Amino acid sequence: MSTTNSPNGIELDQEGNLVFQSYFIIDLLLNLRRNDFINSDYFDKMAYEFPLIKDQLKKTNIDNQGMVLITLYAMLVIPKEIMQNNFLAEFEAINLKLRSYCQNTQTTYKSDSSRIDFIKHLRNAVAHGRISFEPNQYLKFEDQLNNQTFVSELPLAKISELINDLREIHKKYISNKNAIQQTA
Repeated sequence: MSTTNSPNGIELDQEGNLVFQSYFIIDLLLNLRRNDFINSDYFDKMAYEFPLIKDQLKKTNIDNQGMVLITLYAMLVIPKEIMQNNFLAEFEAINLKLRSYCQNTQTTYKSDSSRIDFIKHLRNAVAHGRISFEPNQYLKFEDQLNNQTFVSELPLAKISELINDLREIHKKYISNKNAIQQTA
């Protein structure tokens, strides 16, 4: 099994590296937002191939629909299969929250007859690009497979909580890798 050194010196296998890389790029974006990067002199000096992009970033800041999409992909799609078995309780806690937050949910999935697996459906919707924004209201997720469909709306006010919960799982995963590394 091949390993990689991450910037903080943790030796990671390829799966661990995927989790770490997805976590740290999202952490970078969140720190840029917290530190008001878009209104910095450095940002003002940056050249963009399409000036429209710079103008749009000035209007929307880093905290925009693109940030939500990238974050959900990086924190939910890429690492979920890797971390799911080790963090069943954490993912189930997120599922419980999503059950109360999601609105207008409809499903024809047979597997949802006893309990809807929101994490699975949201992950699939993001992975297949079946999400849409209703500005200032909600993010709509659609999952479909073999004539089965799932549709649900997550209020935009709850997106940051979902992202923070996913980040916590990432942090636990990375901390566990670090603890394993230190005891080896």
